[in-house]
Amino acid sequence: MRRRDAVPYGGAVALLLALAVLAARLALAPIHAAPNAEACARAYATARTHADTVSTDLRSFADSAAHRRRRCGDLRIATVDLTRP
Repeated sequence: MRRRDAVPYGGAVALLLALAVLAARLALAPIHAAPNAEACARAYATARTHADTVSTDLRSFADSAAHRRRRCGDLRIATVDLTRP
């Protein structure tokens, strides 16, 4: 097999390897959940950095009134003073 014939295979192998690494990182990532909306409000109150706030935005909780899962980010405007430094 000549080098020119192997190039497409090398690209395919690199793509499959990248997808495998991404899938492994997603599978091993921590799952964050809050038990209720009050826990979301507490998490926002203790957030000290922008990364903490974004992490809290992505948490989910079971909304018993709507009978579905919601994100804490849905509640941020109602529970957090966005003007604080």
